[in-house]
Amino acid sequence: MQAEPGGEGAVSQWLPSGHKRAVHCVAPSEAGGPALLASAAEDGTVRVWDAERLKPVRVLQKGWLSGGEASAPAAAVLDVAWAGGGNELFVTRGDTLSVVDLRDPVGRAIIREAATVYNAASDLEALLACPAHHNAQAPGLLAFGTEEGQVGTLAFGGAGAAPRAAVRKPHANLVVGVGFHSVTPGGARVWSAAMDATVSLATFPHGEASELSERPEDAGVVSPLAQVNLGAKGKLLNPPLPTCLSTSAGGDAAIGLMNGTVAVYSALVEPGQAPEIEATASWVCLEDVPIEAVSWSTPCTLWTADRAGRVSLWALGVDDGEEDDDAAGGEPERGSLLTALQCPASVTALATPSWLSPVSVFTGDRDGNIGLHTLPLFA
Repeated sequence: MQAEPGGEGAVSQWLPSGHKRAVHCVAPSEAGGPALLASAAEDGTVRVWDAERLKPVRVLQKGWLSGGEASAPAAAVLDVAWAGGGNELFVTRGDTLSVVDLRDPVGRAIIREAATVYNAASDLEALLACPAHHNAQAPGLLAFGTEEGQVGTLAFGGAGAAPRAAVRKPHANLVVGVGFHSVTPGGARVWSAAMDATVSLATFPHGEASELSERPEDAGVVSPLAQVNLGAKGKLLNPPLPTCLSTSAGGDAAIGLMNGTVAVYSALVEPGQAPEIEATASWVCLEDVPIEAVSWSTPCTLWTADRAGRVSLWALGVDDGEEDDDAAGGEPERGSLLTALQCPASVTALATPSWLSPVSVFTGDRDGNIGLHTLPLFA
């Protein structure tokens, strides 16, 4: 571990990650258990960290999933999510979702259950475990998206039980991110964004498996991504294609776009009626520099990372005492920049655990590095 001053007064601590290629995901364990961090990378490995001491705990080599060279594209681990109170990991690689038990006494993780998810022709591209504030309603629940535009949930029962999948097709092509809006005893609402420039909010019932449904009435609410921001020269920023998605504890979805903007979507849900979704906030981070990752810190603060390596913390709903012309005209509000830092490489993954300070964030980058950064609000 190496600690050093970061941009604008930030302190950065770099973990000895050992990843040889780009980090796709950094996933913190939930509060209440050991403070752990899992990272997944293009080199086909998953690494587990003691997030308090910033020391490595386990290394899951590519061989525990399948053979092949680390340089082969199929070896990449695209996403990872925690389950079982820090004892298990859900891991996606291609069209396969595996549940890896970290309690294996041999010192190497074993696959408790590896199931091809309902459609072997469609690779999994996004994965998210149900967060702790929802998990009491539906323990063992996952949301996922695929390269062909499907979105679904997987419910895991007891040991050895096959997962139950419910699947919709709200998008025409690759899903870049999924997140939970809400979870009730009857079902879950899941946000998704895809490369067809759409955002969706779909409902999935609990307790029963269902085949892929392509009926429009099952796809949920699907909307084109809002194109609401003007660039520095008064032009529309194009294209409004998404790169990432993160959901807050309050159910809002933040979506990063290739044109350097962030859009925040909210849903109005009335009993017995279809939800209504709208962009409630949108702003330019750095014009024409793609947003690579977004992560909510609190329900009103959001981390962003762009391809230029800039990591920024934004506030929503800040009252500066002046009349908001945009709000008065019905336009989405804009985020207020609180602080930022410059990383040495393009940041491809962000994580803000609930057990960290709101001004601290884990990053993973294109060179395989993992860092923990703490930023002062007033440098």
